[in-house]
Amino acid sequence: MRAIPAQTTFTGGEMSPKVYGREDIARYAKGCAELQNFRLQIQGGAYRRPGTRYVAAARDSSEKAQLIPFEFSSSVAYVLCLNNGYMRFFRDEGVLGAPYEIAIPWAEDDLAKLQHAQNADIMYFVHPDYWPRKLTRVSDTTWTLADVDFVDGPYLPDNTTGKTMQPSATTGNITITCSSAYFNAGMAPTGGERGAYIRIKHGATWGYAEITGYTSTTVVSATVISAFGGTSAVTTWAEGAWSSYRGFPRAVSFFEQRLYFGGTSYQPQTIWGSAAPVAAGPVYEDMTPGTANDDAVNYTIASEQLNEIQWLAGRDLLFIGTTSDVYAAGSRTEPLTPTNVRIVPQASRGSSYYQPVRVSNAVLFVTRCARKLRELTYDFNDDSYRAPDLTVLAEHLTVGGFVDLAYASDPDPIVYAVRNDGVLLGCLYDRDQDEVGWWREPIGGDGVVESVAVIPYNVAVSCGESASQVWVVVKRTINGATARYIEFYTPKFDTNGADGLTIEDACFVDSSLVYSGSATTTITGLSHLEGETVQILGNGAELPDATVSSGQITLQESVTKAVVGLGYESKIKTLPGVIPMQNGTSQGRAKSWGRLKVRLHETVGLTINDRALPIRSPLDEMDTALPVYSGLREAQLDGWDEEGQITITQTRPLPATVLALFGVFQVEDL
Repeated sequence: MRAIPAQTTFTGGEMSPKVYGREDIARYAKGCAELQNFRLQIQGGAYRRPGTRYVAAARDSSEKAQLIPFEFSSSVAYVLCLNNGYMRFFRDEGVLGAPYEIAIPWAEDDLAKLQHAQNADIMYFVHPDYWPRKLTRVSDTTWTLADVDFVDGPYLPDNTTGKTMQPSATTGNITITCSSAYFNAGMAPTGGERGAYIRIKHGATWGYAEITGYTSTTVVSATVISAFGGTSAVTTWAEGAWSSYRGFPRAVSFFEQRLYFGGTSYQPQTIWGSAAPVAAGPVYEDMTPGTANDDAVNYTIASEQLNEIQWLAGRDLLFIGTTSDVYAAGSRTEPLTPTNVRIVPQASRGSSYYQPVRVSNAVLFVTRCARKLRELTYDFNDDSYRAPDLTVLAEHLTVGGFVDLAYASDPDPIVYAVRNDGVLLGCLYDRDQDEVGWWREPIGGDGVVESVAVIPYNVAVSCGESASQVWVVVKRTINGATARYIEFYTPKFDTNGADGLTIEDACFVDSSLVYSGSATTTITGLSHLEGETVQILGNGAELPDATVSSGQITLQESVTKAVVGLGYESKIKTLPGVIPMQNGTSQGRAKSWGRLKVRLHETVGLTINDRALPIRSPLDEMDTALPVYSGLREAQLDGWDEEGQITITQTRPLPATVLALFGVFQVEDL
């Protein structure tokens, strides 16, 4: 039997081998058996992912580094790199200063559990073992990181026992005595973290102090912040909710102009929200308790089992991810206040502690097992939120679990997920077009990705039409030593885009360096790739590979522009071929592509089933740049097998975009 099938889109992405028998699934016609270093575009095609540009080595390559985006405005955005007890700052595709850095309290093993929330030039950080910190931007090279000085709170529930608290004075540095054993050394400053607050009421006056030292289970020293109303022993008091003894919040988010925190080791199901904004603006650090609508919020989720809060995400509601369920706090018609707290479970799906990403009206979060990415989205039919699994057709890609997430909105909506083994995964995610498709992006050389962050392109540096810029930390072995590099992906290759790229600008190598200047045969500045074999694009033409020695390479011919870096393989392998048949299925029958045509866009060279697809014309001069090709090419394929799959590869430092495959497909008659 002969047929002329066509695959006009690849947006189903790489699919699990468990799906190979499911030709009845609509996404089967869009899917691939393998999709590696080809990204999906919303129009349907698959394009070779761009290479990365080397920026700098991490401060200490022996330790992991974590990237965090800091977007001050659409034209001013930074990448923060946390490594070896310091934070460095990157902007405009380079490191700021020489480099400029500030000290941070978090150790290497703490970085993965950091969560953050940003508003304008301030970012709040939380970690379950550290007092919350506030990062403030003053200028490119003036930043401060300090403990948050909260106003009056938050606190544990007011004392209901007969224990009394007695301050030795109403102001200044004092001692506080409890009538029986209560205090713990962890309530005082411990390991560099601040001590707990303690609130005491005399008459109608509440005062509070910060515990500064531990003497015994009945006596602590403290510094008064707001004067006490007396010095008598009273039972009206409350201990601060956060300390090394009680733990610190692990989650943070903004919602309805309040700053919310969630979950400590002592109160794993509690959320705390700052006071409501005043005429002058938000008061994110005012945690004064009370029952008025503008007072701070303090609420503990009631559930039949222990559901530790893992993350918070403010959208139209405040979503709360826990180890067993996802809750929604608030209402679409009334604000969340101390006396109007409505928290309702939405999805019985447990979460891990990795910070989710917010995409339009959805929240994408990693599940408790870290192997699934779920999409929390509103279902109008049920008038509720649901959390479908975005990895259900690609579960084989998530072995080892996720450790970091980021979202890039342009030019294609892509979720990036770092796998535990250092493989970066991409997922085309667009619910408006109902597209979800995954692929793998193994980095060039022996590199593994450890962290990913996304910021907008700075149009003054690379005009990317508001495109997103993806940054990564890559761990490599260079010249026998461990190296950790900060790199970013270059723009999507598009000669018709705002960048006005030409083949000379193409970057399809990793950890790359670009030379542009007078004609030369020597490229220097490559010490970060010492001893590595690199690919070279010189004046838009592929040149022979070279090995970096003493930080440089020698070319066989002079160039005025060169892109040098580590090569990588890009690959598309189609799913087993199936066509409708009157007498059953085509699965299991011998198949052959008699003729295959490929529709390409801005492509220079491909290999199909181990055969080079002819692109160069006999009239083209050798060792010169080829023009990018858009249109149809025919591939001659031989042989019969039971799967009828097509494998497309590109290993040269050149672009490739595959839009469609079609041709004469032959199936054995039985």
